[in-house]
Order: sequence, then structure tokens, then C-alpha cells
Amino acid sequence: MRKLTLLFFLMNVALFAMNAYFIGTRGYVAGGSFDSTSLVTIALTSVAVLVTALGIFIAVLAIWGYNSLKQGAIDEAVKRAVDAAEAQAARTSERRMAVIPSKAAGNETEPQDYGSAAGAGREAVDGSD
Repeated sequence: MRKLTLLFFLMNVALFAMNAYFIGTRGYVAGGSFDSTSLVTIALTSVAVLVTALGIFIAVLAIWGYNSLKQGAIDEAVKRAVDAAEAQAARTSERRMAVIPSKAAGNETEPQDYGSAAGAGREAVDGSD
């Protein structure tokens, strides 16, 4: 809210400076009147200035919104990545912890040499001892 107040204050200072310049260089005419051409020119110029100021204001808001959106997406991605990594680490550690007691009890979970068992089975089937 303070930035908006500062913006309006600076706009008022600029308008005051422009009025002071025009009155100082051209003088103040008490009975001066505008013809239709001058009135339309002033009205269109003021509308153009206001539309330009509005465009700049919207551009600043767009940049600010984009940066906020980008930072929010980064924060959410980091949070999700950390959660996924913690879940995977928990699953992996649970599997590793289940293998350790079986190895301590002598129940090896490593692959065994099945070649001799296969050969023994064939000998039993062939009848050759």
C-alpha cells in the first residue's frame, strides 16, 4: 500500500511541476478559454498518459506475479523432492534392516551355486551314480 501511495504522490508532484512550468513560461490568462481543438487534444493526451501509466503498472504487477509464481513452484518442487527422497530412503532402509538379521542367523540370502545341485539332480534321474 505504501508503494501505491508513493506512486500517487510522485504523480501529483509531476503534475504540479508541469503546471508550474506552463504557468511560468506562458503566463496565467484569467479569461482564457479553450476552443474545441485544444480541448480534444488535451483530453486525448491525458487519456494516453493514463493508459501508458496503467500499462506500466500492469507490467510491474505481471513481473512481480511471475517471480512469485516461479518461486512458489521451486519451493513446492523442492518440498516434493525431499518427501520422495525421504520415503525412498525409508523403504530402502527397511529392506536392508530385514536382510541383516537373516544374515546374522546364518540364513544367507546371497545366490547359491545351483550348478552342483542341477548336476546331482541329473545323476539321480539318469540312474548313474
